[in-house]
Amino acid sequence: MPGSMTGSAVPSEGEPTMTDGTQPTAATIAAEVRVLASPPGTYVRLRRVMKDPRSSVRDLVDAVSTDPSLTARLLRVANSAYFGGGRAVDTIERAVVVLGNRQIHDIVLATSVMSRFSRIPARLVDMNGFWRMSLFAAAASRLLADRCLIFDSERLFVAGLLAQIGQLVLYLRVPDAMTRVLEIAQGEDQPIHLVERELLGFDYAAVSGELFAAWKLPASLVGPIRCHTDPATAGDHVLEALVVGVAVGLAADAGRPTRLANPVRDLSAASLATLGLDAGDLRPLCQEAAELTREAATVFLAAA
Repeated sequence: MPGSMTGSAVPSEGEPTMTDGTQPTAATIAAEVRVLASPPGTYVRLRRVMKDPRSSVRDLVDAVSTDPSLTARLLRVANSAYFGGGRAVDTIERAVVVLGNRQIHDIVLATSVMSRFSRIPARLVDMNGFWRMSLFAAAASRLLADRCLIFDSERLFVAGLLAQIGQLVLYLRVPDAMTRVLEIAQGEDQPIHLVERELLGFDYAAVSGELFAAWKLPASLVGPIRCHTDPATAGDHVLEALVVGVAVGLAADAGRPTRLANPVRDLSAASLATLGLDAGDLRPLCQEAAELTREAATVFLAAA
C-alpha cells in the first residue's frame, strides 16, 4: 500500500535496515534521530503557557525572551509587511499583541524546527536551498489557502514550510538509501515520494507526520503535513493537504536549488480544479509566491 509504514519482518538483500537488522519505518526513523525526540525547550515553554487559561501577555513574553535569536526573529516578523502589516514594532510585548497567540506559536515552532536542522552537513543537503524552497512552498500554501477561503491561512504557511522536514530526517538516518532514491528519481524522472515508497515502504511525508505527531502539534498541522503526498487520506484535512501538496510541487518546479525531485507534472487537472485553478493560473501564482518568498527569507533566513 502506498505510504504504508509497515515492512516485512525479514529485509531483502540491498534494502535499507536499522541498527538491529530490521527494516525502517517512518516512526522508527523519526524516533532514532535522538536530537529530535522532543521539541526545543522554548517551544515547550510557550505551548505550556498558551494552554494555561491564567496566562497573560507578560507570561508569553517571558516564555520567548530567554532566546535572543528568537526574540530578534519575532521582531523582524512583526515589522514585516507580510506578517505584521508594516506597523512599527520595537518590543516583544508589542509583537505579541500585533501577531497574536496563534501566529506567535507558529513562528516559534517554525524557528525551533529550523534551528534543529541547522547543522546538517552540506554533503547531504544544501540547507539554504532547502529552506528557500520550503519558504516558497509556505508562501504558495498561504496564497492557495486564501484563494480557497480556508480559515486561518497563516497556519498553512507553516504547514508548507515544514512539510518536507521528513526529507532531512531521512538524509540523516539513511543517507545511502536516500542517495539511491535521488539517483532513481532523477534518472527516471520520477517524483521522489513515489521512489521512497518503492524503496523504503513509506515516504518523507509520513516521517514528517510521525515527528510532528510525537511533538504533539495540532492536528490542523499534522494532517496536511503527513498527507500532502496523498491528500485523499487526510480525513478532515483533505483540502488543506491538497493545498500543501500543490504548493510543494510548485516550489520544486520553481527551480529552488535543492536536491528534491520535481513533482509538478503530477498536479492533475482535478486537483487544480478542486482549488479553483487551471494551468493558466500557475504562473502568476508562482510569481507572487516568489515575491513573498524573498520577503519571508529576510525574516527566517537572516542572521539573528
